[in-house]
Amino acid sequence: LRFSLADPLKLIVGGRYSTWKTDSVGFGGGSRQAFDKDAFVPYAGLLYDINENYTAYVSYTGIFNPQSYQDRNGSWLDPLEGKAYEAGVKGEFLDGRLNASASVFQVNQDNL
Repeated sequence: LRFSLADPLKLIVGGRYSTWKTDSVGFGGGSRQAFDKDAFVPYAGLLYDINENYTAYVSYTGIFNPQSYQDRNGSWLDPLEGKAYEAGVKGEFLDGRLNASASVFQVNQDNL
């Protein structure tokens, strides 16, 4: 969803709902392993149009990335989860034929 708060400021919010399920039996008739995880991954961003060519922005997003690996005991590894923050400036030139951006970001992840 995109909201124009006050020209030239815009707010973007959204998210993704993910469900990850797996059920397996190890090679050679090992024990059955099942894993089921649901997650809502939010997103929010603010955009500020500096002028016709430049836009400054900040954003936040959650991280949910299921893994398809098992540990040495045959148990599924937990999904990667975390948060990501970004800030930057985007530019558009030559009637949209050239785009450039510069940004900084921080990513915090669990279950690496």
